Amino acid sequence: MNVKLTTAITAGVMLIGTAVPVLAIPATLPIDYRIGPAPLDATATGLAPLGANVTQYQDGLGVDSLAKTFFPPNGLNDDPHEVGPGETLKVQLGARVTGVWLLRLFQESLAGNDTTDAGQVNLYDSLNNLITSFSFNGTGNIGGTGEKFVDFGGALDAKYAIFSASSGSLLDQIANKDYSVAGFTTAPDGGSNLVLLGSGLCALGLARRRFVS
Repeated sequence: MNVKLTTAITAGVMLIGTAVPVLAIPATLPIDYRIGPAPLDATATGLAPLGANVTQYQDGLGVDSLAKTFFPPNGLNDDPHEVGPGETLKVQLGARVTGVWLLRLFQESLAGNDTTDAGQVNLYDSLNNLITSFSFNGTGNIGGTGEKFVDFGGALDAKYAIFSASSGSLLDQIANKDYSVAGFTTAPDGGSNLVLLGSGLCALGLARRRFVS
């Protein structure tokens, strides 16, 4: 096969589906909770007997549990604006999500115990059926912003997601096993896919004309 044609085909295939390694959290995300106020449809639960408030700040969404605020000692070590033990955060999606970025997820220790930040996200469809669940932790995040990307392994049609922290034991509460939700990555829409496909086909067509001539 002509070398130019082979090169063009390779370029066209790469253009259609190029995987770029993710090294750091992007400045902006398709669904970005670091920008603007918290979504009005986001909800939270907290420690009984009181509820909780959804919060938003520079690192994304979190939860402030009122029980921790009004009933120390649980409130003494509760990091504000983060999802912690006994708290859940629910966000509406209605999108084909491919992963989620988390912040403030650190590898920590307390008196020799393993108190690394950890949590879980459950994805649900429009019929309230659980699609899948992903667990995560802050292992390896010693400093910085504690960022971590949870890859869903493909595009999932999720209606909403529920985040929670690790178990609500006393040690966990003291150790602050918590994190914030920065935002989601999504699959390209149909228009973007058509543009990439068209570019790839144009490259093949141009190479074919050159080869024939």
